Amino acid sequence: MVCSVAEENDAKEGGVESFLRSEEDLFIETVKWYDFNNNSLLSSDPDLVMVAVQSHGIFFRYAAGKVQNNKDIAKEAVQSFGLMLKYASIELRQDYDIVLTVVTQIGTAVRYISETLRRNSEIVMAAVKSDGAALCFASVRLCDDFEVVRAAIQHHGGLL
Repeated sequence: MVCSVAEENDAKEGGVESFLRSEEDLFIETVKWYDFNNNSLLSSDPDLVMVAVQSHGIFFRYAAGKVQNNKDIAKEAVQSFGLMLKYASIELRQDYDIVLTVVTQIGTAVRYISETLRRNSEIVMAAVKSDGAALCFASVRLCDDFEVVRAAIQHHGGLL
């Protein structure tokens, strides 16, 4: 795929050298253009997956299970595209720091976190301040908490 892109660029811009400025560019282009979903070797290599998720967090979806348990890669992915939390390992969906990062951006990502963190008032408060609809995924106890409900209504008036 990269070769065809390089040849196409060669025809348009007068040379492969202008397209492939360094080995790093080639590496990044390979990751971007590669059919990431169909290559277990690529998706199980933490270094390649890190480059891919730095390009766009959505590539985390195609990472092999053991790579989805890599905290650094998961954090990079969810910072880029919060809903990738859905594809993180169960262990990382229980990680306070990762979860807080995500729900602060996308409150309704609470649906993907552990039951334990759905009962955590700080996590749920951050989520409902991001999107009041996150209240739908909070624990029953927090759904009855006046401050949490008030914050949810302030950030999603349609909840009334």
